[in-house]
Amino acid sequence: MLFKIFLWPVKFLRKMKNWQILLSWVVAVLLFRPLLILFIVLYVLSHWVNKAIVHVNVFGWGRRGV
Repeated sequence: MLFKIFLWPVKFLRKMKNWQILLSWVVAVLLFRPLLILFIVLYVLSHWVNKAIVHVNVFGWGRRGV
């Protein structure tokens, strides 16, 4: 049963015509581009927040000796 579930997308793609596959790719790009941009922004933001947390833990909050 699990085998059939994993093979279903392949069977579905074989039944589609070339223009239908291209159209589905275009629709997917239009729908998921904002999500992709959001995930990239969240990734960069989490990187910088992590970097700041590590910096504060290693060196402390204030600058000493300045």
